[in-house]
Amino acid sequence: MTSTPNPLFQADDHLFLDFAALNIVRFEGSGKTATAHLKFKDGGSETIKGESAVNLQQRLTAMADSAVNLSSLPGHTDTREAVRPEPASIDITTAPLLGRNKAWFYGRDKNGKGLILAFVNAKGSSSVRPFDAETGIALGKRYGTGPYQESFSDLIEGATELTVDAQPNLERDCKQRLPERLLAYLKKEIEKVA
Repeated sequence: MTSTPNPLFQADDHLFLDFAALNIVRFEGSGKTATAHLKFKDGGSETIKGESAVNLQQRLTAMADSAVNLSSLPGHTDTREAVRPEPASIDITTAPLLGRNKAWFYGRDKNGKGLILAFVNAKGSSSVRPFDAETGIALGKRYGTGPYQESFSDLIEGATELTVDAQPNLERDCKQRLPERLLAYLKKEIEKVA
């Protein structure tokens, strides 16, 4: 009987990460000021700092470096894409995954006005709530059939994904406008990517 390798990575004495649950990891700084912004496939997010962030970056870098590009080997004519040996099971692409149920993006309307877009998948359908990026005022709600990644792909294309430190209840807390604290947080995120 063979045992299945443990999918958890120990970032420090008190933090274990499940690589299979991660979608995107973005790093800032280095050493004691290192920060890793984690986005999970279920739409959740987390920020880790210091030694934990450094250890995670080293591990992910090692996993990426372990990819073997067959076409770069001498005398090899195979044109297949890179082969990744196990356990490189993390997907750190920026493409949204169908398994994610909530996401925030920053984009612009056809007139160039900045918008914060909150997407939600629920009960086989989806919705998007656009908010004015300057004032946080709600600009209505649109519904789609199927996941938001398909229903609103036109809005996601060219937009930049944002993180939120805590997911608000959109129906209760954001019906008329974004709460001031959340708007201030999202404006800081937009400054980083704009």
